[in-house]
Amino acid sequence: MVTVAAVGAVPSRRVLLAQRHRPLVDGDALAREDDRLRFALLRPDRSAVLAVVVAVGAESGRVLRVDDGCLDRGQALAARCLHSGYQHGSLRPAHLCHRHRPVPALSAGHTDGDARHSGPPARTGPGRPGLRGSYPDRSDGRMLLSDKVVIVSGVGPGLGQANAHALAREGATVVLAARNADYLAQVEAEIVGRGGRALAVPTNLVDPEQVGGLVERTVSEYGRLDGLVNNAFRMDTFESFEAVDLVKWRKIFEVNVWGALGLTQLCLPHLKKAAADHGDASIVFIISMSMRNIRPLEGGYSSSKAAVQTAAKTMAVELGPAGVRVNCVAPGWIGGPNVETFIGWESESRGISRDDVRAEIEGRIPLRMIPPQDDIANSVVFFVSHWSRVITGQTLDVNGGEFLGA
Repeated sequence: MVTVAAVGAVPSRRVLLAQRHRPLVDGDALAREDDRLRFALLRPDRSAVLAVVVAVGAESGRVLRVDDGCLDRGQALAARCLHSGYQHGSLRPAHLCHRHRPVPALSAGHTDGDARHSGPPARTGPGRPGLRGSYPDRSDGRMLLSDKVVIVSGVGPGLGQANAHALAREGATVVLAARNADYLAQVEAEIVGRGGRALAVPTNLVDPEQVGGLVERTVSEYGRLDGLVNNAFRMDTFESFEAVDLVKWRKIFEVNVWGALGLTQLCLPHLKKAAADHGDASIVFIISMSMRNIRPLEGGYSSSKAAVQTAAKTMAVELGPAGVRVNCVAPGWIGGPNVETFIGWESESRGISRDDVRAEIEGRIPLRMIPPQDDIANSVVFFVSHWSRVITGQTLDVNGGEFLGA
């Protein structure tokens, strides 16, 4: 329920909708003729103004802009949420309502000459969220993660870089962590080149000193930390439990479990502060369908991911009162270079075409497609954003329907 009250209207003109004590619906008229009128969106108890809507025109009555520059972020988000369900008629969805306001500096160390801190270059057309290319302008109402700072571990050629690009596309400043310094620099350059913000910090997750340096560098550069995406992993050796040397399992757990948990623990003070200051903070663990859809010869990897899921649920319960949310994304097949390499191996070893291998895989997936890594990354964006602010302790299966179990 929201109250719409006309403010600043031209006195000589009649306002068709001055006050309405029910949720806004399609077809609600906001103004008559071509007057420029302002409407204040009030909380149900009329205790505070959420936003000021500027509307023009009697026939369309469409919202042209949500003028929330004077509001704190929590109030501004609430105002935008009120618009999100309306596709046409009296209100336009938030992602089509352009708000022209500058992006605030993230820290006192902001310098216009530093591409990691400065806003994106001027562009001649609208951005295309979800597609590679220039990111949307940061002053655009479509940006879900504006002003957020997020660490992404395990930034490699697969899902890691896709997560980083997706978060940057939605306005987050992404801090890239992995061992390969050259590849991190490449991803950083790609993000900055598309109008995003990124900082590469080469890090070995099993080295506590390097992990501490990653967190310290992030906070010193940007003054805050709003999200953490634990994507780093070590793959299985594909041996049976009976035959495997358990030292190999320990190495898998060192990265997948202890590395992820160690980084998370060091981030917690800063995430709790972000939740207290800005109303939300989020941790996302990338786990795997293999921990629930058990397959032979993957026991070390799937066991490590199951351990992480249980730890994430514990964290969700313990950190919930502080406003820090903890969730997991469980992909199955991840469309990208690693899957393409596997398809090539299968094709050569079995003497069949790549198309035949792909058809076998897709035939086991109800949606008949290998989920692209960029689409899987969108689920990470969801968990980092305020759209999931009442969701914690959950695992989202992003596998095209291949596994439907609880």
